[in-house]
Amino acid sequence: MRKKILIVEDEELIAQVLRIRLENHGYEVVIAHDGEQGLNMVTKEHPDLAILDIGLPLMDGNSLRKLIKSSPATKNVKIIMLTGHAFAGETTPAGHSAAEIYIRKPFEWQHLLGHVNKILGQTA
Repeated sequence: MRKKILIVEDEELIAQVLRIRLENHGYEVVIAHDGEQGLNMVTKEHPDLAILDIGLPLMDGNSLRKLIKSSPATKNVKIIMLTGHAFAGETTPAGHSAAEIYIRKPFEWQHLLGHVNKILGQTA
């Protein structure tokens, strides 16, 4: 069974490029464009992984992440956070925040794909 990924990204071009690339690697992909739509989609679609932009309209990515992780129905969804904010390194493990990893924008596709594959137990 194909793994399902929810992309919650308000920039249409980024969302569509990610969708196409992930589908080309065998993933099923659904997209939401704001935090509220993302919350509805995560409960409706039951993705294995959610890729959340932090700077979302209606509900920011951090608030969405907290709601996903606090619900018994969605707490096992893995999360990658995309951010334009600078961290000490390119990626910052985020165990304290209930996300698997933070990845800084702009990101390299192969770098993101490597994390997706690792989190979902897939081979490249």
